[in-house]
Amino acid sequence: MVIFEKNDAERDKMFKHIISEVENSKYRTLRIPYDEVFKVFDLQIISKAHEHLLLDIIKTYTDKDYSKKNIGLQRDLLEAIFKSLNNPIPCIPNSFFDNRKNGKPNLEWATQFLENRPTGPNRNDRLNIQIPPDIKAAFRKITESSNKLSHLTNEEAKLPFLSNTFLLMEILSWLPEFVEKNYKNYI
Repeated sequence: MVIFEKNDAERDKMFKHIISEVENSKYRTLRIPYDEVFKVFDLQIISKAHEHLLLDIIKTYTDKDYSKKNIGLQRDLLEAIFKSLNNPIPCIPNSFFDNRKNGKPNLEWATQFLENRPTGPNRNDRLNIQIPPDIKAAFRKITESSNKLSHLTNEEAKLPFLSNTFLLMEILSWLPEFVEKNYKNYI
């Protein structure tokens, strides 16, 4: 802890110290290169409580820690995206979430729904909103690989981890536009 006196000379030192601390902040150094993907948290499309997942994914990427344990972070962030598209954004139906498992989404149903395919418990739920093909493919790839990757070795997980990291960022950067266009009353 640094203590400053109440005078002009100390005030300048204090401001320089604050600037230095902000510049060296882990949060800031992880966020700044990918600032556009954090807009979903700033707009509260996804709860700030889940922002740590993205920060952890970026940290594991920058640290080149591609071990398969980090695939769980990606799956958790995907689940947070789906949960946010149910509440606060009323996009994905409630029936796609298991209340016995703390509201955990059925990843396959949520993905099919966003692909605008008939799905759900009765196979009659559809989104009926156009989503770009690359975003649909990103959801599909992350859903399938997050299930499959838990069975890989750490060495085998590297490239899928890298791919999923950037697909998640692509989805996160697309979400604000999607919500503003289709659910603007909810942000």
